[in-house]
Amino acid sequence: MNIRTCTAAFALLAGSALLACGGGGDSEQSYERFTQSQETTLDGDWEMQLQFVVARDVTAWQSFWQQRQATIDCTRDYNQPACSAAEPPVVDFARFTVVGGFAGNSCTFENPDDPVHVFSESNPSQLVVDVGWKCASGLGFGGPRANIFVLVHKTELPIVVR
Repeated sequence: MNIRTCTAAFALLAGSALLACGGGGDSEQSYERFTQSQETTLDGDWEMQLQFVVARDVTAWQSFWQQRQATIDCTRDYNQPACSAAEPPVVDFARFTVVGGFAGNSCTFENPDDPVHVFSESNPSQLVVDVGWKCASGLGFGGPRANIFVLVHKTELPIVVR
């Protein structure tokens, strides 16, 4: 086998291996959840006109928290953990980015044990956080909104929440 044939065979083999391993397309990414006590602090109302937040650093995280503290209704029992917390949960922003999603109070998660899927897309190049909302039509029941916050591994890619 000459060198040109070996090079072509290796390129074909490498391309096949890349596709078989999920390369060249969407790639599932791992994420981490906040601890139970941190999630309790993050539960409740976020009255801002937001559908999602992406905090890549402590300044952005503190800003979201301050906006929340300025608008939260502390007369509601389910908001008490957030009302009594002076600071948001601590995050290692050298390793993680916080991604949060909000839905109406008539929504739940399709799979509460695994509520999101995080994957990178190659075209366009972005990180997608796909939240598994299941929402009933009509008015909500007047309780807290369905929220989810996860820690995705630090990336410079644009992050899309859907």
